[in-house]
Amino acid sequence: MSNQKKAAVPLHSMPQEGRYGYIAEAANDLFHENGYASVTMEKIAKRLGVGRTTLYDYFQSKDDILYFLIDQRIDLDEHIRLTGSVDARIQQLMVASLTRFKDNFVLYQILFTEKPAFAHQTTHKLLQWQQKVLASVKQLLSEAIDAGTLKPRCSATRMVFVFQALLGQRMSQLLLSPESVLETPTALQREAETLTNLMIRGIGELT
Repeated sequence: MSNQKKAAVPLHSMPQEGRYGYIAEAANDLFHENGYASVTMEKIAKRLGVGRTTLYDYFQSKDDILYFLIDQRIDLDEHIRLTGSVDARIQQLMVASLTRFKDNFVLYQILFTEKPAFAHQTTHKLLQWQQKVLASVKQLLSEAIDAGTLKPRCSATRMVFVFQALLGQRMSQLLLSPESVLETPTALQREAETLTNLMIRGIGELT
């Protein structure tokens, strides 16, 4: 997003409650374009067409802006509706995780490759989301085992580890070398299907 576009709406003319988000989105654009380490408060202020002192009225540092972005975008109350067979449901959880990753790629990249000094505080929110997903995986696998529709070769806990390992490894690859696999819903669905097939065929047999 260009400087001209950001400066088109004077900050002082916006409602007070909307200014924080507007500033944060401008900073997020700069993080994406230049990398988190090279962005300064002065550069963010310039992008917005305001002085640094004005910017400090809202955020004390770029770390504060990054924390605000994560806090606003990582919704821990998001509900994932699961339907269909056990492998279809696992695939839906894969899709949800990959979609969150795609929609917040810049934030994930900053946290897990640039590692800001306060990363341990912000990654806690991402870990909370991950734990919710993993709990859902364990529950649906346990139900499938009890119903006899999944014959595992290991415990449900170890199956959850396989889910986490496959997803985590794929995200790590994408952070280091972004690909087009997540650019469209169809591509994202195919990626989730591939990971799900690897997981299911490697841990047991569906009946």
